[in-house]
Amino acid sequence: MINKNKLLKSIHLILALIVLLWIDAGIFSYITSEISIIIRLSIYLVWLLIAVVSDKKYTTTLLRITLPLLSFIAIMKLSLLFTNNSNINGYINNCFYIFMVTSIFIYYMNKDKGSKKIILFTLLIDIIYVGINTLIKLNENDMLARILTTSAENQEKILEGIKYKAIGSFSYCYGLVMILLVMIDYLFAKKDKAIIVNIIDIIIIALFIELLFKAQFMIAIILFVMFFIKILLDKLLKGKKVMYICSICVLILTIIFLPMILGKLAEIDGISVGIKEKIIEIKDAMEGNNRESTDLNGRMDLYTKSINSFFNNIFVGSFGEDTVRTSFYIFRFLRTLWIVVEFIVNILY
Repeated sequence: MINKNKLLKSIHLILALIVLLWIDAGIFSYITSEISIIIRLSIYLVWLLIAVVSDKKYTTTLLRITLPLLSFIAIMKLSLLFTNNSNINGYINNCFYIFMVTSIFIYYMNKDKGSKKIILFTLLIDIIYVGINTLIKLNENDMLARILTTSAENQEKILEGIKYKAIGSFSYCYGLVMILLVMIDYLFAKKDKAIIVNIIDIIIIALFIELLFKAQFMIAIILFVMFFIKILLDKLLKGKKVMYICSICVLILTIIFLPMILGKLAEIDGISVGIKEKIIEIKDAMEGNNRESTDLNGRMDLYTKSINSFFNNIFVGSFGEDTVRTSFYIFRFLRTLWIVVEFIVNILY
C-alpha cells in the first residue's frame, strides 16, 4: 500500500517543479500557450495551500521574509490611483513571480536534501537545454538574444513573425553569470569528485561561457570576468590580507592599462563584431573620445536621466515615468539570483 504522506509529498514536489519550469520559461515555453494562465496560477495556489497546511511554521516564515516585497507590491498598487502608467502592472506581475519563486525556496530550504536535489537537477537540465538551443540559434543569427530582449513589436518586425522558444535572452544571460560563478567556485572547492564529474562540470562551464560571449550582453560579460578574477585570486592567495592587497594592485593596474588592454582585445579575430564595437566604445570613452552616436553614450544619458528622476522625486516617486527600465530589471534579477544562489549553496554545502 502506498504511503499517503509520501504520495502527497511527491505530488507537492511535482507541482513545485511545474511552477518553477513555467517561471524559468525554458522547455516549458513550448507548451505555455496551450495552458491558460488561470490553470498555471491554480497549480501554484494548490502548491501553496499544501505548503501552508503541511508546515505550521511556513506561513509565519514566508510573511516575515517576503514582507518588504509584499509592501513594495502594495505601494505600486496604490500608485495606480495616481497614474495610468501601464508599466506598473508589468512590474507588479514580475514581483508576484519573484514571490512565487521565493515561497518555493523558503518551503524547501530546510527540507530533506532529496527534494532540493531534484529541484536543482531539473532546473539545471532546463538551463542547459536553453543554453544549447540558444547556441544553435545564435549560429544562425548572432543578434537573436539581443533582438528577443526588445519589444514585441520590434521582434515581430525584425524576425518577420518567426516565434522562437526556449531561447536565452537578457534575463537568462544575467542569471547565467551567477550560475557560472557558483559552478566555477564549486569546481575549485570540491577536490574529491570523480574525474568524470569534473570533466562534465568543465564542459558545462565552457558551454555557458561560450554562450555568454556569443549573446553579446556586455555588462554580463564584464561582471563575469571581474568576479571570475576575484575567485581565482581567492583560490591562489589563501591569506586574506595578501588577497586584498593583490586585488587592489590588480585593480589599479587594470584601470591604468585598461584602454591598452581593450585595444588588444578588440584586435582578436575570434571576438564577435558586436562585442568588438562595445569594447572600442568603452576604450574611446576612457580615453576621452566619447562619440555621441554610440550605444554607451546613449545608455549613460538614460542612466543619468534615471538617477535625476530619483533625486527629483525622492518622497513621492515618479510612478515609473522618466526612468530607465533596465534599472528595474537589474533589481529584479539580482533579487531572484540571490534566492537561487542561497538555494544552491544550501544544497551543496
